Amino acid sequence: MKPALKPGDVFAVDVGNILDSIINFGQRLYSHDDKSEYPHCGIIKNAQGVTFESGWHIKEYNMCDCVGHKVIIARYHEMDIVKFQIAYENLFKEYNGDLYPFWRLPMHLLPFVAKYVHLLDRPVCSELVAKFLFLSGVRQPCYMGTNVDTLVDEWKNFKEVDVVFEGIL
Repeated sequence: MKPALKPGDVFAVDVGNILDSIINFGQRLYSHDDKSEYPHCGIIKNAQGVTFESGWHIKEYNMCDCVGHKVIIARYHEMDIVKFQIAYENLFKEYNGDLYPFWRLPMHLLPFVAKYVHLLDRPVCSELVAKFLFLSGVRQPCYMGTNVDTLVDEWKNFKEVDVVFEGIL
């Protein structure tokens, strides 16, 4: 079943490559539930599946890149089109076209370093999503140092969030 997407939905995906395995291993070291299933995440822009992600570059991609892979899609109850537009436009203006901050990945092996050391202030995928959620008014202001596993745990456990899809897309 194909999920109905809305602007402001957020997602995480595991495409199953070696980098994903390494990221999941690193996230699991600090996971409260001793699990990490998803190493990448992004923001859904529209019902057609356009996304904004911190991939090789921070830019718009498409959910079709996730077809055939394990995906979770979450929707915040308080998210509306106005909150989405304000946060999305802010992030797009600030980061669109920037190179992925590869130098930040090793910092996430020590979460306190990732939280407080920001060279060039470019976010990895999870920090981009967490900042989007903060700017939308649905998440606390701490976003630097946030990893995908933390976000997914919030999506699965917070009553203010619905998981609208989880499985192979």
